[in-house]
This record gives sequence, C-alpha cells and structure tokens, in this order.
Amino acid sequence: MTYEQAIAYWFGRINYEQKLPRPGELHLERMRQLLHLLGEPQKNLRIVHIAGSKGKGSTAAMLASILRQAGYRTGLFTSPHLVRVEERIQVDGRAIGADELTALVADIKQCVDENNVVPTFFEMSTALGFLHFARRRVDVAVVEVGMGGAIRCDERM
Repeated sequence: MTYEQAIAYWFGRINYEQKLPRPGELHLERMRQLLHLLGEPQKNLRIVHIAGSKGKGSTAAMLASILRQAGYRTGLFTSPHLVRVEERIQVDGRAIGADELTALVADIKQCVDENNVVPTFFEMSTALGFLHFARRRVDVAVVEVGMGGAIRCDERM
C-alpha cells in the first residue's frame, strides 16, 4: 500500500465531522469491535482523556507539552487537523510519519477486510492513534474526546 492509497482508504470512511449523523449511527460498538480485533492497544496505554465544549485541542496540546517537558514520552491525539491529517497523531510533538501512517492503515485495512468491520473516519483515526502510541511505547497518551464523550472515564472500551 502506498501513502496515497492509505490516505484515500482512510478518507473513504464515512466522516461525521463533515456529514450529520442520523439517529442511531453514533455508537461505540464498531469502535469496540475494531479495537478488540486490533488487540486492544488502548489497554496498554495510560490515557488522559480531554473533554469539554471549548478548548479541548488547546488544552490537550498544552498538557502534552507539559508532560513532555517533565520527561514523559507523550502521545497526542486531536481533531480536526489544520493542514495535514498526520497532525492528529503525534509522539513527543512530532506528527506521525508517512511510512508509519501507511503501515498502520494497511494493518487496519487488513483487519477490517478480514472481519467485515466498517469503521468511520474518526473511529479509524482513533484506532490509528492508539496503535501508534502503543507501538511507540508512549508513557502517556493525551486524547481529545470523540463521540461527545460517550465513553465513561472509568471504562477503557
């Protein structure tokens, strides 16, 4: 898979950042299933979950910077991106590289194809972040909320 194919595959998912969902379309079952099939990468992470109505991205970025300055290897997951989609997934202040992103998308695509799972754009984004953070062995992942905070803070999917 090339980088261009990976981006096309990712952007080919339904995107509720651009399309208004219908009743019943927003739920966590697809995400739970996808993460289960990927080996539950989020369960190997210490996660700070940032929620709220305003300032989540700024708060997440500041917290990741503080943790990094304190000596922690830090993952940061935010949305939306400003210029490049890679900005959404960072380790120690650096966006995920094209090669790493391509490999992760290929891994997720294989899992999706083999198991008939159809993740949304954001679900795939989140899975990419969790996989990247687990593989890069971050000490802590700062994750901006998705789905309006539908997951309980004490629940790790």
